Amino acid sequence: MHFANDVLAILFVSLPDPASGLALSTYPLTTDDAGLLSLIRIGLAMIGVGWLTCRAVLRM
Repeated sequence: MHFANDVLAILFVSLPDPASGLALSTYPLTTDDAGLLSLIRIGLAMIGVGWLTCRAVLRM
């Protein structure tokens, strides 16, 4: 899951800065933008749900 997240950030979509890597497109946000905080919250929520799902599947 973390590998897929890293590949998505490096190869497909990134912020427009020197660390954008090989991104095919960039978000129209900067690191100072307030909209970035909401994206971080959504990402953390997705990681939490994925983690809980994996734990539930492994306990079966």
